[in-house]
Amino acid sequence: MSIIKGDNMSKLTKMLEYAYAGNTEQSRMRNKESFKKTVLDNINKSDKELLLTEGMESTTLLQTEVYGTIIEGAQLLMTCRNIFPTLKADTNQMRITYESGSLGMAQDVAEGAAIPIKTENFDTKNINIKKVGVRPIITNELIEDGLWNMVEFELMRAGQKIEHKLNYDVINEACNTDNITEVEADNVTPHSLITAIKDIQENHYQPTDMILTPIVEAQLMSGNNLLQANYAGDNKALRNYDTGTLFGLKMHRLTVDGDSSESYTWNSGYNATDEVGALICDPSYCWIGMRRDISVEQYDDPIHDLVGIAATMRYGVKGIEGKKATVITHS
Repeated sequence: MSIIKGDNMSKLTKMLEYAYAGNTEQSRMRNKESFKKTVLDNINKSDKELLLTEGMESTTLLQTEVYGTIIEGAQLLMTCRNIFPTLKADTNQMRITYESGSLGMAQDVAEGAAIPIKTENFDTKNINIKKVGVRPIITNELIEDGLWNMVEFELMRAGQKIEHKLNYDVINEACNTDNITEVEADNVTPHSLITAIKDIQENHYQPTDMILTPIVEAQLMSGNNLLQANYAGDNKALRNYDTGTLFGLKMHRLTVDGDSSESYTWNSGYNATDEVGALICDPSYCWIGMRRDISVEQYDDPIHDLVGIAATMRYGVKGIEGKKATVITHS
């Protein structure tokens, strides 16, 4: 999130300033080069004509920019939705039918014979859809005093909060899916990862991703592990604090703390029994059902409803096949 200083205002803050200004001030702003460059040069011709002749309230520019700012905040924390598959939900519940257990194999079939369907391993699970929401802390005083940078900050933080909640729900479900394998390690090393990968491959699945808490990431990237990677000719971790892939696994960092009432708790401290510091997986073992992605409610009036807006999302999460994943836990 960028910090805005002085007159270096964003498109949103310029638009808010313009929307709440009087006619004389709006006329002055339209002639300023900064307003032209930041706002007028970045909207289409019809919106530009409406804004200049009928005012901001005659367009949807402000609603669109508010929504975009919330999404920009959410993007800073988009981790789980970039890993696990998302299904479009049409109702408040989705039913997933899948083949449980190890991967299995195709069968020999005689020429012209029917191909049998083995149904004994089929299972079903439901993804229940819920609604989450947050209200940005935008007060009448912020608007009255024209603190548009703070308004933008609160909108971005609202997006972060709602995405943080999605990460929280997904990682709790992901760590506590039935039949998930556990590997214990107080200090996570490359050997811990190899063991976790092996446990998944024994079920004939191939993991592609690993999610790490910050402290476990630090364990993997410190000391001899980091030096060995550098000696091998890859100093990306030293330069960018980014290991890229390790043993073919894409690395993701997740800072959320999980639900301590669950069997396994995702915890950034990683210092107590059954706390999870790493998750290695084929992402198809856990699914997100998305009924409605982040949207803005209570914002019909682009000028006067800013104080009362709310950002909401409707989704559900369900772990499907735990044999495709391994958690590394503190002993």
